[in-house]
Amino acid sequence: MIFLTVHRGRPLSERSAEEIVSTVSAEAEDRAEQAGTVFPHVTTHDLRGTYATHLAALFYFGVPTSAGRDLDGKPHRVNIQSAVKMAATGLGHINARTTQLYIQQVGLMASQYSINAFLGREQQ
Repeated sequence: MIFLTVHRGRPLSERSAEEIVSTVSAEAEDRAEQAGTVFPHVTTHDLRGTYATHLAALFYFGVPTSAGRDLDGKPHRVNIQSAVKMAATGLGHINARTTQLYIQQVGLMASQYSINAFLGREQQ
């Protein structure tokens, strides 16, 4: 569900998404090899996990979900249960408990990284 086509607005087939990711990953691997470094092979499953972990981090760290304010004048935020349900739906998980693992992972990582570092906005 997280891979949508630009023209049709429908999910890409798993095969199409994997082909795109595999091609881009192979190119990055080749460039890294030429530079004498290593780039890990990336799959669509890796991207799904990254998406879920970043989504969980946004809610865990309390990033506002919109510019609006609630009745108390505080930024709109989504509670953790709603976040897990939204992520589970987007990832196609049948059981939301599978998605809760990402929340636990983010909790462990939160002690080591700021939200900007976690999302790649600053260097460690």
